[in-house]
Amino acid sequence: MHSRATEQKKGENWVQKTNFFCKWKSLNHFIKPYKMKSLRLLIMLAFFGLSFHVHSQTILFKTSAVSVTEKSPNGTWNNWSDFVDAQLLITIDGKKNRIVVNSPDIQVFSIKAYGEVIENDNEKIVPFECIDNNGSKCNILIFTHKKENNRMQFYINYSEVKFVYNIYN
Repeated sequence: MHSRATEQKKGENWVQKTNFFCKWKSLNHFIKPYKMKSLRLLIMLAFFGLSFHVHSQTILFKTSAVSVTEKSPNGTWNNWSDFVDAQLLITIDGKKNRIVVNSPDIQVFSIKAYGEVIENDNEKIVPFECIDNNGSKCNILIFTHKKENNRMQFYINYSEVKFVYNIYN
């Protein structure tokens, strides 16, 4: 009798486990399409997150020379000065939205807006609207002269003065 009651109890446990498994399996079958949609959504978000991460990378340039021009009292720009050797490092940090020119007086620019890239057969221009560490507004442009063996220049344009650095990677 004891063994029969034990067997009956074991049988009931087996039925309960089987019913639970069947219910779980049918529920899993119902949820599975939603899990797949969630998985696809997760993969898409990860992909887009990586693409934004690539966009906000840090880019380093080395400078070889610098030239400057100033606006004259009548509002026209003077001629550019002769290039002077300038071995500096320029860092563009998209993640921190800043540009740093490591000159003897370090220049830090906060990027306020990323302009539209302008590209034609002769050149590619990457513009930035910035504010320097003194609070002055300026525009920074990276020129790539395609027909000059992709020679690159880095412009810092203020309302009264402009600087241009010859740069390379």
